Amino acid sequence: MKARFPRHGVRLLLLSSAPFPLAIVLTFLFILTIGTRFPRDVAPGSSLILPGLVLSGIVMALITALVRRHWPEPALRRASLLLCGLTSLMAWPVWTTGILPSVNGALLGPRQTSAMRLTGLSTSHASKSRDIYYWATMRPAQDTAAALGPGRYFVPQATYEMWQMRIGQDVRVDHATGLLGAETVLGFH
Repeated sequence: MKARFPRHGVRLLLLSSAPFPLAIVLTFLFILTIGTRFPRDVAPGSSLILPGLVLSGIVMALITALVRRHWPEPALRRASLLLCGLTSLMAWPVWTTGILPSVNGALLGPRQTSAMRLTGLSTSHASKSRDIYYWATMRPAQDTAAALGPGRYFVPQATYEMWQMRIGQDVRVDHATGLLGAETVLGFH
């Protein structure tokens, strides 16, 4: 005789594993409805890691509260908490690189321009595609306060080609502080 998984157990399993698929579905819905209306390029040294972790924690807390309300058994609650915690950690990078950069760029502070030293240019290929990504490695110019961090910046192809002969020279990067506190890159010149 085969043991059957209780019906409420299936619901509990689905609910407890919801944070990861929820983050993916909401990211796709956001892309389909909002698209790329807001600037998304977060500067190196400026991060959305903490807001992503907080959002994952909020989703986990909401699901845990729902489980506590409907399932009184302590063993089921513990199993649910473990599964929900794991899938929330899996959702963390999805929130951080999916919706949050657009949310950050939805409301920007005053536009600023920073001098950066161009130290190198590179390209990479997009995964499973023939598209090429163009990158500029920069660090703050020595005579300015560091509003932007050093690192690799995603640049348009035209900027990459224009900067081929400018390695070692200073360039200007336009940026603004976003809604979530991360610096958003707005342009190069």
